[in-house]
Amino acid sequence: MRKGLFLIFTVLAICFGIFLANAEKAYTEEAALVKIWAQKESASKRMPMRADPSTLHIEKDTIVIWMNGVAGKEIQIVFEEGKTCRDVTANPSQKQPGFFMDAKNCYITSYLPYTSTSALQFPQTGDFGYIVTLEDGTVAAKGKIIVKDKIKESN
Repeated sequence: MRKGLFLIFTVLAICFGIFLANAEKAYTEEAALVKIWAQKESASKRMPMRADPSTLHIEKDTIVIWMNGVAGKEIQIVFEEGKTCRDVTANPSQKQPGFFMDAKNCYITSYLPYTSTSALQFPQTGDFGYIVTLEDGTVAAKGKIIVKDKIKESN
């Protein structure tokens, strides 16, 4: 009887441990926001906008959300290494238009009006540079996403 109870308890403990491990994995995604802003008057005239932050350090599986914070301008997020970026990212919202490949093999968003957002999840490590363009094709800002396995916390 004791052996049977011990065996049942052990199996239940293992199943519970597996459940907790999988439940934790299902909820480890984080989100990070990149705001696209107009440059201040004293800033560089070369780039009329800025990505904030310009370089974003994230862990794997983080969802990055880009937001257009420039009134009166529609922007587009462009990953020029399109195939690479498409293959290592996931669009978390398949029902809404998000990123897609264009004729130049760039991974791009549709044009985002003021206050609109677009998002990608980064399930693999790497460095991913992108540009922000305006409707006339002008490069308005540059940014970079650096994805690591685990970011070490500093004290």
